[in-house]
Amino acid sequence: MKVVLGAALQFSLLREINFQFERDRWFPRSGDYYGSIFRYQDRTMFDRASSFLVISEAIVVPFGIDWAIPSPASELNLGIDHRATRGADWGHVIDSIRNDVPAILKLMPMRVFDEISHCSTERYETNEKDRYFSATQYIENLLRNLTEAYNQKVVFVLSEIDFDVLKIISDAVNDQRISLSFPFPDLKSVRYVDEQALPRAIFNFSPIDASSISTLRDDDLIRRYAKRLNDAIEEDKTEDTSRDFVIGIRELYENGQRFRNAAKVIEIFSYFVDMIFPSSGFFLGKVQDKLKSTADSVSLHLIIARVAEINAQQYMARFENYR
Repeated sequence: MKVVLGAALQFSLLREINFQFERDRWFPRSGDYYGSIFRYQDRTMFDRASSFLVISEAIVVPFGIDWAIPSPASELNLGIDHRATRGADWGHVIDSIRNDVPAILKLMPMRVFDEISHCSTERYETNEKDRYFSATQYIENLLRNLTEAYNQKVVFVLSEIDFDVLKIISDAVNDQRISLSFPFPDLKSVRYVDEQALPRAIFNFSPIDASSISTLRDDDLIRRYAKRLNDAIEEDKTEDTSRDFVIGIRELYENGQRFRNAAKVIEIFSYFVDMIFPSSGFFLGKVQDKLKSTADSVSLHLIIARVAEINAQQYMARFENYR
C-alpha cells in the first residue's frame, strides 16, 4: 500500500525529519516557504504520519513539492517515494490549483483559517501577511497531495483539519458557491464520528524520530503486521477485513513486548468517494477523458486518522470475539 499524506500530517513529518538532522540549517523564518512547511504541529500529527510511514510500502511525494530531506535521512529506510506524476499535464494541474487558492481561502471560517495559517514562530515575529502566505501554502500542498493521490490511485491519509478543509470546499462546490478547475472529491455524505459500524484502528508506534521510523520498518514482526494491515486497508469494506485490524494489533501486542509501553491506537475512518469533475477548463478535455477511461478511476480512497482515547488493551477488549 502506498499513501499520500494530507498537508498537516506532511508538515509534521517534514519538521521532525529535518530538525533531527539539520535544525540550525533549516530553522525557518516566518513568512517563507520553509517557515510554512516546517510549522509547529501537535505531536499527535507526527505520531499519525510516522505510524502510516511504518506500515506503508511508501509515502508518495507529489511532483514539484520540495521536501528538503537531509542527506543523512536519505540513507534511512523511510519509504519516501519521489517518483510522482510528471509530464506536461502536471503543469496545468499546479496552475489550476494555484489559481483557485484565493477563492478557496475566502471559504474558510476564522477557526479553520487560524489553524491552517500559523507558521514557525520560535525565533521570528509574524504578521498577517505571513499568516496569509502560510495558509496559501497549506491549501496548495493539500490540493496537490489530493491530486497526486487521485492520479496514482493510492490512499490519501488525512488529519481532522485536513478533512475539515476539504469538506468545506466540497460543500461549496456542491452548493455552487465556488467552481474549481480540477477534479475534487464529493464529501457530502462523509463524516467521522465516534460510533463506527466496524472497528478499524492501527497501532500508534509513536517513534521518537526518523531513525526510529527506519528501525521499525525493518522489524520482521512489524513487516508481518504491515502486510496484514495493507491488505485490510486496501479492501476495508467488510466485517472480515475489519477483523484483521483487531487481530493485527493483538498479534503485535502479544508478541512484541517492546511495543507495550506506548500501546496506543489510531482510529481510522475509511471511505471510497466519487470525484466531481469541472465543467470547463483544461480538465474538461484530454485529461478528464484519460482519468475517466476506467470504471474505478472516478473514486478516491481517503482515510481520516484520529488519535484514539483508548489504548491497545482497551481496543482489544472491546472486540474480544475477534481472534
